[in-house]
Amino acid sequence: MIQSIAAAVAGAALARVGVVNIMKKVKIKVLTENVKIPDAHQGEEGRMHRTHLAQMISDATMLLDMFDDTTDLPEWLEVKITKASDYISSATRYLAGEKSRDQGRLSGGEVSDEWKEND
Repeated sequence: MIQSIAAAVAGAALARVGVVNIMKKVKIKVLTENVKIPDAHQGEEGRMHRTHLAQMISDATMLLDMFDDTTDLPEWLEVKITKASDYISSATRYLAGEKSRDQGRLSGGEVSDEWKEND
């Protein structure tokens, strides 16, 4: 008899969980049915990155004022500054290359005749 009571309680608990899950799904569907969820890749992703870059300019300017050429910075800080510089340089070169390819100045990694040095 105890086993049948335990089975009934367990069955009721599972049924309740199932009902709660269904209710959550219905609630989510009702709440999101008429709401347009923004897609970061479709909208203002550029604005976010431009904001980050503006903050980086501000931070870099402050850093330049905090030490001079003879300052011995901790090694961990030197590494962070070097990595940040490398990341920004890589992003700049990537976007400049993409822009040049879009404008026909580069094709397949080769420099077009227009950009080759005149010998």
